[in-house]
Amino acid sequence: MLDNGIIEPSNSLSASPVVIVKKSDGSPRFCIDYRRLNFIPQKDVYPLPRIDDVIERLNGSQMFSKLDLRNGHFQVPLVPDK
Repeated sequence: MLDNGIIEPSNSLSASPVVIVKKSDGSPRFCIDYRRLNFIPQKDVYPLPRIDDVIERLNGSQMFSKLDLRNGHFQVPLVPDK
């Protein structure tokens, strides 16, 4: 399969088990169990800065702004109005 380009080498930290399960009509269903991926730590792509670093960057600033998004999720429509 490797020579035919069906599979390729991987350096992934995980592998997910594959099983073939019979559907109710008897045909096969290809299933992959990804539950173990939940336990693999991932580096935060957008890490929050340390508060000390933020305060240092604001030192000497004269203008500040404040944005309160505490209830911002109420402003995003989840279902189009009918």
